[in-house]
Amino acid sequence: MSGDLREKLAAALKIEVKTPCYIQQVYDQYKRAQSGRKIKTPIETVTLRDENFVYWIKLQWHNPQTKTWQDASPSIVLPLLEAGTFDEKGYRLEDPRRARVLPHLPSLLGNPDVIYKNGHKGIRGDHIYVQEYKGQLKVAFTIKDDRLKDTVLVSSFWTTKNWLARCVKEAPVYQKQKANP
Repeated sequence: MSGDLREKLAAALKIEVKTPCYIQQVYDQYKRAQSGRKIKTPIETVTLRDENFVYWIKLQWHNPQTKTWQDASPSIVLPLLEAGTFDEKGYRLEDPRRARVLPHLPSLLGNPDVIYKNGHKGIRGDHIYVQEYKGQLKVAFTIKDDRLKDTVLVSSFWTTKNWLARCVKEAPVYQKQKANP
């Protein structure tokens, strides 16, 4: 239903229609297109698990007692997102680049330009998937979770070649073959 028709219908029925917040919109888009999806990569199969969504977007909440930003709890946030009632007041995306990569995950994981072993000390993961677009890099980190017996996405975001160079110390474990001219 188009926005104009929805607004006219709401006005005619005297119903207030609230536009979902940005984080709810990102979740809804993810849920429609990618929830639970298994993506076959050149070296493994990666499962997108809903319980990791809060970490993927690096969602934080403001703790008024300590006056600090802390990582949000999936057990609190996910039920609200599932119900479509999440309110981002008191929350923030610590790194907005992360939410912008989510729609690109099937392509990034399924058709990467390069895959490296993870050499970054601060981000968990076994592998770093890389895809270049207009001089910027999309990267995704994956890890084999022994408890789940599954390989899952840890994080993904836009970055630069300089940042990536500091994270990889070895040759790629996979590199896409260039087409012969």
